[in-house]
Amino acid sequence: MNLLRRWPAAALAASVLCVSLPAAADPTFPRIASVQYSGPFGDYADPLYRNAVASTDLSILNTWPGFAPSGQSVNSIVSDIKTKNPNTKVFLYVKEDNLGTEAAIGPVWNTFRTKIDSMQWWLYPLGGSGTPVSSEFGSSYPAINTTLYTPADTNGDKAVDYMTKYFVNTLAVPSMDGFFMDDMFWHTRITGDWNRDSTSDPRYDPTAAGWLRDGWAHYVSLARTLMPGKTQIGNVADWGDPASTLTQYSGILDGGLLEGAVGKTWSFETTGGWLVMMKAYRKTMATLGGPKLGIFNQWGDPTVPKDFRYGYASSLMDDAYYSFTDNNKQYHGVEWFDEFDANLGSATSSPPALPSSQGAPGTGGWSQGVYRRDFANGIALVNPKDNGPQTVNLLGTFVKLSTDTCAADTQYLTHHHDSTVNNGATVTSVSLSDRDGIILMRQTHTVGQTTVGGTPSGGMSVDTKRGSKFTLAESGTLANFAAYLDGAGGASGTTSVRVAMYQDSSGVPGAKVAESKVVNISSGAPGCWVKFAAPTVALSPGSYWLVLHTGGTAGVVRNAGDGSATVNWYSNADTFSDGASDPFGSGSTGTGTISIYASYVPGGTLKQFGGTTIGTVPSGGMSADFKRASKYTLTETGTLVSLSAYLDGNGGTSGSQSVRLALYQDSSGVPGVKVGESSVVNISSGTAPGWVTFPALQQTALTAGSYWIAIQTGATAGVARDYTDGSSATNWYANADTFSDGAASPFGSGNLGTQNLSVYVNYLH
Repeated sequence: MNLLRRWPAAALAASVLCVSLPAAADPTFPRIASVQYSGPFGDYADPLYRNAVASTDLSILNTWPGFAPSGQSVNSIVSDIKTKNPNTKVFLYVKEDNLGTEAAIGPVWNTFRTKIDSMQWWLYPLGGSGTPVSSEFGSSYPAINTTLYTPADTNGDKAVDYMTKYFVNTLAVPSMDGFFMDDMFWHTRITGDWNRDSTSDPRYDPTAAGWLRDGWAHYVSLARTLMPGKTQIGNVADWGDPASTLTQYSGILDGGLLEGAVGKTWSFETTGGWLVMMKAYRKTMATLGGPKLGIFNQWGDPTVPKDFRYGYASSLMDDAYYSFTDNNKQYHGVEWFDEFDANLGSATSSPPALPSSQGAPGTGGWSQGVYRRDFANGIALVNPKDNGPQTVNLLGTFVKLSTDTCAADTQYLTHHHDSTVNNGATVTSVSLSDRDGIILMRQTHTVGQTTVGGTPSGGMSVDTKRGSKFTLAESGTLANFAAYLDGAGGASGTTSVRVAMYQDSSGVPGAKVAESKVVNISSGAPGCWVKFAAPTVALSPGSYWLVLHTGGTAGVVRNAGDGSATVNWYSNADTFSDGASDPFGSGSTGTGTISIYASYVPGGTLKQFGGTTIGTVPSGGMSADFKRASKYTLTETGTLVSLSAYLDGNGGTSGSQSVRLALYQDSSGVPGVKVGESSVVNISSGTAPGWVTFPALQQTALTAGSYWIAIQTGATAGVARDYTDGSSATNWYANADTFSDGAASPFGSGNLGTQNLSVYVNYLH
């Protein structure tokens, strides 16, 4: 797709560069990826470059035979990145479909090129010899035939076998997570004789495309055999094409780069609009296997924050990592936005259902054509292109992001702020321009020391934990940590820091409750509150220790304390690379309280009641203007957050059917008064079976007792199906109810039936 993505031209001057220039997805969001396969590649030797890469959750680096910038091996470079961030994933770039001439990319690939020449494994216009076909990148990059029709060498290896083995033997390093295979597309993009029958196969020929996919599938299978335990990802930019045939690709890759999903002339969003792009995204994620490490890639100008927010919010409508590529820098360096510091936590609603076609402006989606997804700590909203400006009621109180004014730029990591939108305001509604998006956070409380202590520590030791005890007075869900730190400890280099939370155990830290993602702080960093993304963890009232855990270079980072003589400090030695120990372990006491705190969303633990087991019996296509419900018991008090149902779009009718869920009190064995109802989700024909989560229109207090959970459907009839368990128990009640005016209250008289619907309620307790 990107015409700058070739065998690295920097390889031509690899020796000069070395002299002259110094696999399950994270369940929380954001998930940030960085694509780093553009030069200057000598920057890989710079610790600040590796700091920038380590700030992301997944990265792709380039490599080639003999690549060792400033004498540093690829393994040492990847190892250093993973030392700075033990939770990040690093993949190395390879490709098999074309190879630059020596004049174009230098001699580093000569062994590889000689083999291709000798075996005549190029793609030719006719047969198996002659002048190779030019790849998409021109005559300096002749195409290689990656199908299984190439001749075998004396070892029995065809082209794809040899190339895969060469990559594994020459380029693989122990510290990498796996390979990233570029150009792993679903159809042929150039004309050539792919099966060598002396007949030219035109580009996009469906039969030739099948041969191409067979070859790529063989590559993945062989790579897995040769590198057991490693993860395999690829460039899957065109897998989401509505016409794509992906049979050979189903589940074979653990992840893939949806290159240019937004921002290029050939992007699905550019050529077809938001809905086409989202369907391509959804189709690609469904085809990936394993941990589904999809990467939603956007190109653009990072100084235009609205465009960024539109792409980023769109990515959050499913589960991929997100990467932003600066048009001017291309695949080099990291662009960082306010939104990347907003720890949304775990998703509490499913990726929103997509309609079969985009409706008139202001219709569809969650509200007024705007799409929404809920997370433990916030929400993401996206207003699709051509939906027009919209103002939406949030049905609750949220907080806009705040710009991090102390974030420092480096040569390789640039911060981008939008203080006009991200102004920290508390809001109950927001206005979105056409082709716009926004991230909003839930209101939080804090526990810990929120004032900056006047007594800085010395430069902190590494492989050490130290913390202070605080008391939490209410239940909540952990959102973030923050600590006041600087890089004025006196030593040069970078210290890696995480925050861990421990339960108190008779006055000392005991069992670990949670630990944060890693932040790398370099010498000279100004004093500021540094945020640490925390996992979504339920907290009960009680005493906790908030702890700083350090690794990397000693003596760089200082923390702030209050200088008090009160004994409220505890520390011990703990190797950084394997995380904070659990339990804390014995240590030493000290005085003073560290300036460190945790943010949490008050309101208790998110729980479920209802039919949480997936039923085995699908209904027929559901009628329009109709409710059906099953009764379940809540054993404690709670607050209604959302409702979920197991649905699909396989009812047999084409189109899209509107669905909402509603909750009713039990009244002598039948549904009575309505307690609450959800927003509307549109289920399109062909939607695969899965749990669909419907945010409640209002968070409503619930008392212990029996409730009926109802599915109400609108037009088009016969698209969506629900699921039941096949039981003979009488636990189904239904009646007709016009969809357009909401679910009726009370439920109204209806008919009893057997079986239990697969529906449940998400509530806070």
